Parts: sequence; structure tokens; C-alpha cells
Amino acid sequence: MFTRFHSDLRAKCVACLLLFLVIQPTNALDILTAGDSITQGLQRTASGAVFGITSFQNGSVNIGGYQPRLKARLDAQVESSTLYNWGRGGENSAGGVGRINSILNSRTADLILIMYGANDLYQGISSSGTRANISVMIDRSRASGVIPIISEVTLNTNGSFNPSIRLDYNPMIHSLANQKGVSIATNYVALDGPNWYAVPYHSGDQLHLSNAGYERMAEAWLNVIRGTSIPGSGGGYLESVMQIIFLDE
Repeated sequence: MFTRFHSDLRAKCVACLLLFLVIQPTNALDILTAGDSITQGLQRTASGAVFGITSFQNGSVNIGGYQPRLKARLDAQVESSTLYNWGRGGENSAGGVGRINSILNSRTADLILIMYGANDLYQGISSSGTRANISVMIDRSRASGVIPIISEVTLNTNGSFNPSIRLDYNPMIHSLANQKGVSIATNYVALDGPNWYAVPYHSGDQLHLSNAGYERMAEAWLNVIRGTSIPGSGGGYLESVMQIIFLDE
């Protein structure tokens, strides 16, 4: 039987190549973003004029300050992505706890980027209170099957806030990240330095970010996401090629 089968193949061609190409489609990343006006994308000049994203987006796709910039980087360097903007100007971490369930229930997602603390300091919530609230958001995200990534509080050099951010709130957030085993985006570090004023990275009020500042923030988030193991993430196209060659003898 083998001889006959082999002869039949030889009758059809001297050499036959069978190529099996299996393509597994990429799994796009769906990312929720939760926080205050900096997550929302609001910008403000030194005189108080607001621009950028001035209204709550309630989950709008790829809109914000850092979100479209992060998407472009993820699409080019990691995999296709969609970011949902749940930032709300003026919100503190207690408000985040109040909204976190509705944010998580809004859709199935791989990641949630959580950034709170600036308004906590301004509104008199202690760093320990902020820690407790972010901890709740971490736990609820994990319970929903979404991987949380938290962030340092960004700079606020308009007044006496920045020392407390640097010496109290951000060390607390790092401690919480270590305790909970979550990744942290170093957005304070990314924006600190001479470029905060020289470029500038702030939009004029020394708190909200300029376009250049949001570019830096997108890089900081990207660096963390690239190091995060995401179950089910395709990471691009997987190609498997099998060749069976029958040569004339």
C-alpha cells in the first residue's frame, strides 16, 4: 500500500509541498482608567482657564490626556488596545470607592489603571485614609477578574502640597503596592525634574498636565503594563508552519 500511495504522489508531482499556516488572532487589551481630573484629561492655565477634556467621560473610548497617547504606544509596541476614560475632576479616593463597582461592571476588561491622591491631600483626607480607599479599589478589581495597577500622586507645586506628596502620600502608595503585590506607575518620578517647569510638563497651574506631560505619563504607564503578565493576552499573531516535502527518489 505504501508503494502504491507513494507512486500516486510521484505521478502527480516530483516534489510536493504542503504548507499549513495557522493564525491565532491577537487578543486586544481592554483597559479601564479611574481617577480624578488628571485621568479625565482636564488642563488649566495659570489664570484658571480650563481646556482639554473638561467634562466627565463616563467610559468614553480612547479620549483623555494620557489615554490616546498610551493607546498609540500599546498598539505599536505591545498589542491592540482600547482605553476607557472614567476620570472625574475633583474626585477623591473615597469617591473612587463609591464608583469602582459601576466602573468594573461597565464592561469586561483586562486592566484598570487607578490614580488618586491629589484631591485627597487638598480636601483633607489623610494618607492613611487614601491608602485604605485605594486598597478597597484593588481588592474589588481583583474580585472582578481585572488586574489593578496603581500610580503615584503627580506633582502639585502650586502652594505647599508637593512636600506632602513626596514625603507622605507617595511613600504610602509604594508601601501599599508592596503589601498588595500590585504594580505601580511612577508618575511623580516621570514628571519630576527641571522639565516640570522648562518644557513645561504642567499646563500652567503647576498641577494639571500639558500635552508634553501627558506624553511622559503615557510612557510611565506603558513601562508598567509591558512588565505585567496578563492571562489570555495574545501578544500579536502566532504563526505555525509545517512543511512536508516529498522528494523524488
